[in-house]
Amino acid sequence: MTTWLLFIESIIVMMAMMMAVGMDLPAALVMPLTMLLFWLGNARIWGMMGSYIRSAEHGNTLYRLLIWPSSPVPAAQTGPYYFAAYYSEFAIDAPENINGGAILAGFSCYRVASLTGASNKSVFKILMVMQIIVPIVAMISWIEHP
Repeated sequence: MTTWLLFIESIIVMMAMMMAVGMDLPAALVMPLTMLLFWLGNARIWGMMGSYIRSAEHGNTLYRLLIWPSSPVPAAQTGPYYFAAYYSEFAIDAPENINGGAILAGFSCYRVASLTGASNKSVFKILMVMQIIVPIVAMISWIEHP
């Protein structure tokens, strides 16, 4: 139950952040679905082969099917269209972008836990702590010093 609440809350926060920077509500609803479908499929491929598909889909399929079957006219005045196209490509391209690495690493952690006999609850707690620590360390180390 807690996992589902955390999942739903993270989707709501993700949609709110996308809407805050210029995406409209329909496009913000499609983005989590796009990311979930692609990365769960990619995690299955990762589990079966030990590799993932890079740049096989740029994430805009659901946008083309559900929201924009063709480019809006005039396209230059449609910020949500451009933002959805850019963000969906960035979020789906490779595991080092945004969420893919976390999904593949999470599945890998649970697999190692099952092989070693560790508890899934312990793995979940460690993953949650790392979700807090890693972004802070990454941002601090990313800042360039002159």
